[in-house]
Amino acid sequence: MQKAYEYKEIEDLELERLFLHFGLGELVKPENARWLALLIDTEGAMGWTRELERRDRINRQYRYVFLRIVPYISVGMSIFESKVTVDEGAELIGTIPVTKAGARRFAVRGGRALTAIKIMQPHFDKYRRMANLLLALYKNRPSAPPKAFREIITELFGTYLTPRQANRTLLHITEEECNQLLEKSRKLADQYLPKVRTRKI
Repeated sequence: MQKAYEYKEIEDLELERLFLHFGLGELVKPENARWLALLIDTEGAMGWTRELERRDRINRQYRYVFLRIVPYISVGMSIFESKVTVDEGAELIGTIPVTKAGARRFAVRGGRALTAIKIMQPHFDKYRRMANLLLALYKNRPSAPPKAFREIITELFGTYLTPRQANRTLLHITEEECNQLLEKSRKLADQYLPKVRTRKI
């Protein structure tokens, strides 16, 4: 039987593998994780969104198209005031910022977003409870079928909520109520979103 510290070593190795895969080596540094978490708290958003996955392209058509609900992180600021700030945040999270309608933005989804949330989780303020909820909901996989995900959110909150509505609710409940909700979300994740076999990175 493995000891607790051996489990911790296995977990650390798995996280290190994910950090390298997603190019998040600089984000692992506590000062960088703290800075980016503060940027997201003040100028960003976090939650879940729809994503289309296309496979097996033949000419201009795809044989398979899947709709999934995935975690996301986004930050947007005025290009005239904060271009350097947004660019530095995008670099830390391993993506390329874009400029549109006078705003500089970056966004990440799926496994990259989930791994970044794991790194920054201790440093969030406004999104601390949302981060914990996302880590609970996506504990087994970085995406979810829309129907199953809707059922989980509805069972947790009594009705389906958008990420903004859910975060507002999380901010206004007690710590005990939040802990109970997180525990329930972990159980629902195991029920509706069990682990699946994935390819090794």
